Amino acid sequence: MKNRALSLLLMLAMLLSLLPVSALAVDRNETKDQVHVIVENTTFPKSEGAPWEGTLVDTWVDLSEDSTMMSCVGAALNEKGYTAKGMEDNYIKEINDLAEFDGGPMSGWMGTLNDWFTNQGFGAYTVKDGTLGTGDEIRIMYTKDYGADLGGSWGSTDTSLKALSFSVGTLTPEFASKTLEYTLNVPAGTEGVVVTPTAANKNFQVHVKVGETEYKRTATVPVADETVITIEVGTGESMNQGATPTIYKVAVHTAQSEDLIKEVEALIAAIGDVTLESQEKIEAARAAYDKLTDEQKSLVSNYQVLEAAEESLRIWQMPKVDTAKAFQDTGDYLEKLAKKTPPIVNSIGGEWLVLGLVRSGREEPAGYYDNVLSYVTQKINEKEQLHRNKSSDNSRVILALTAIGKDVTDVAGHNLLKGLTDMKYVEKQGINGPIWALIAFDSKNYEIPTAFEGGKQVTREGLLESILAAQLEDGGWALSGTTADPDMTAMAVQSLAPYYEKNERVKAAVDRAVETLSQMQMADGGFGSWGTVNSESAAQVIVALTSLGIDPNTDTRFVKNGRSVVNALCDYFVEGGGFKHVADKEVDGMASEQAYYALTACDRLQKGQTSLYDMSDVTTETEKPLPFTDVPEEKWYHDAVKFVYNNGLMDGVSETRFAPQNKLTRGQLVTILYRMEKEPEVSTETPFVDLRADSYYEAAVVWAHSVGIANGVDNTHFAPNHPVTREQMVTFFARYAKLKGADMSKTADLTGYQDGDKVSNFAAESMAWAVGNEIVNGVSATMLKPQGTAVRAQAAQIIQRLWNFLG
Repeated sequence: MKNRALSLLLMLAMLLSLLPVSALAVDRNETKDQVHVIVENTTFPKSEGAPWEGTLVDTWVDLSEDSTMMSCVGAALNEKGYTAKGMEDNYIKEINDLAEFDGGPMSGWMGTLNDWFTNQGFGAYTVKDGTLGTGDEIRIMYTKDYGADLGGSWGSTDTSLKALSFSVGTLTPEFASKTLEYTLNVPAGTEGVVVTPTAANKNFQVHVKVGETEYKRTATVPVADETVITIEVGTGESMNQGATPTIYKVAVHTAQSEDLIKEVEALIAAIGDVTLESQEKIEAARAAYDKLTDEQKSLVSNYQVLEAAEESLRIWQMPKVDTAKAFQDTGDYLEKLAKKTPPIVNSIGGEWLVLGLVRSGREEPAGYYDNVLSYVTQKINEKEQLHRNKSSDNSRVILALTAIGKDVTDVAGHNLLKGLTDMKYVEKQGINGPIWALIAFDSKNYEIPTAFEGGKQVTREGLLESILAAQLEDGGWALSGTTADPDMTAMAVQSLAPYYEKNERVKAAVDRAVETLSQMQMADGGFGSWGTVNSESAAQVIVALTSLGIDPNTDTRFVKNGRSVVNALCDYFVEGGGFKHVADKEVDGMASEQAYYALTACDRLQKGQTSLYDMSDVTTETEKPLPFTDVPEEKWYHDAVKFVYNNGLMDGVSETRFAPQNKLTRGQLVTILYRMEKEPEVSTETPFVDLRADSYYEAAVVWAHSVGIANGVDNTHFAPNHPVTREQMVTFFARYAKLKGADMSKTADLTGYQDGDKVSNFAAESMAWAVGNEIVNGVSATMLKPQGTAVRAQAAQIIQRLWNFLG
């Protein structure tokens, strides 16, 4: 659930300025190595509820060899007597009582380092590695809109230059952002020029190079005849996903060799589609290209094709990690961690760890539930919410407790479902809230409680609408901006998966999202989010695909250059167990837990088990074990009988027999529907003379007749003990669905069945609806048998489908 890249954004998205250091030297001690630290809130005024506004800190901080950007921020705050939370985890949650989400679902603390937006936490920039130095400015700012109100354009992929000037010479043609190649005519004897490029979007770095040598913005670039100056915009790190770098080339002198250039272009064009057999052609094209001068190279029109071919070949030749070994070893590794330190309520070392272990078939970690009880007792508020802003805390704990079979409606006397009943609260966290609330409710098909007084009632329909309405034009989802993020897109698909087959709007949205994810997949099969290629993004996509029954190992939409998204995830596996967040780091807790539950989702799909978040296979402590000796676990109807029994919809014919092959009677069927309706009181009378007083079905028949669900077999007889026919059954179901306000528009064409014309007129519309929504199927591919009877096992399964259809 927790996205590492988004955490970085809410933590501190750094910006690095290209201004000269001297421009920042205000009140600085020139004899010391110092950085300038500013902490301010210019976006969230006191009039809207902020505890403070304006500039809180503006000071210079001494640097040492061990200084990091985060330590400098801490030193500045300490010097002024202010407090902060989360700095020990490299994640600033709160400064001087102003916290994330206080200003809205997209609010929190961000930071800049000299004007360029980066994608790493403050701890990654240090004096020791040369990424932090004298005169740098660190500016910590509060945002209400993920940086849009601070000048950051996260959704933009514009990597062009806005302006380009030179200290010496004349540029031909005149600069225009879409023109990529120029000639710079300089006076005789010129040995150097200062290049001043200005990016259209400062989220992207600008690099000025001659060959492999890079020059800073204010540096003099040495030039001679035939020197080619390259200005690269958008290479290197950036928070903006999906951007293509723009490269400008300026030749101080040109001397074309058209024949050599055309020969190289032909060799590149001959490469074609890359496979493992393409190595010889690629090497020949590379050798010819490398013989060209720098100026000639700049004129090869299809050089990017050669680079792409080399990258594809590299990926084809990459070794593939043993998925089974990664799954087993990581499970062992996490299990040992859980035994050493019992999991707590937390997004790391907590619910996701427990969920992955239990859903993979391993034992529930000892001590976890005790920690939950303690946490809930201490943290939960009067509205049964575990966090004042993050409804996902309730959702996450509900998922873990459901997985281990605990009653989520009685956790230390609290109903965690109740905390998710106010739509205003759920949506406070942005789209993340509705997504995880819906996943939590659907994990065990929980009934949504009534909201507290004054709250906006949460319904499944409302959650679906909130999620669907947030879908972007490109087919995906994001916490902010207009460009899809793979993590949020995958999570949205996970929440919508249970409705894919029964809601046309959901199906269309999910199909678009899956196509978008396929297009976002990288050449090596992996995924990146907010400028960082990482394991968690791949893990979320895997969970999304498996929730739809799509095998991420083999589906061609998610295999690039011979590598699946599962192969890409396992590239982050660390020998001995665990996964890395990014390729050049060590074992990471969040990455390990998400990777493990993603591989668990794959394993469950391959074994034919329910999906990761579909916990209908889990027996809750409050559920009764089936007492029936005639319903063995291996039978197709076992889970359906368990469902209707534990939901109080059907009983056995005796204490130990369910009689799955007995015919279902009309009285039994209306009684089931009556129980689904929570057995409302009835006071009306019926014209039926064959209802035995005080029988189990009497009140049900009276209710069903009064609301128009069931009629008699004639004007005075209901025939409660007669077997119900299949067409009578679907008619009762359709009328009940209409009573509940269900969408009845989806129907099937019955002419494809040999006996489709045998359906009675009174039942034709209901049968078409039931078949169209897969509530009932034919007895074969070509036969409906509308006048045939239904046995109790079939009825249990159909009742479960109706329950799920009605949500």
